[in-house]
Amino acid sequence: LAGLPVPETVEGLSFTALLAGGTPSPLTRAAWGTIFDDSQSYVVDGEWKLIRWNSPGVRTGNALYHLPSDPRETYDYAREHPAVTARLATSLQAWHETVDSGRPWKYWLSA
Repeated sequence: LAGLPVPETVEGLSFTALLAGGTPSPLTRAAWGTIFDDSQSYVVDGEWKLIRWNSPGVRTGNALYHLPSDPRETYDYAREHPAVTARLATSLQAWHETVDSGRPWKYWLSA
């Protein structure tokens, strides 16, 4: 708004359209991470969140959540949306293979 250049290291979305009375741009980024000492890993991409459970003997496999209609993540949509589940599972696996540092509580954002 001030006409200043935005440094390349700054992450975020512009609220210019929203401030002018319009609608904000849709979120076009994905985020990956792990929690609970790597017992779970996840990817959030748009409206969908996939959690991969990594605890043999406790819980394994994937769960898919539709965040706009189920923000508390109570219903697993994986069987109803196998293509979304497969796409996000592939994305999560690729993240694990290329970015994952092996430390708990990590995340990664992508433009």
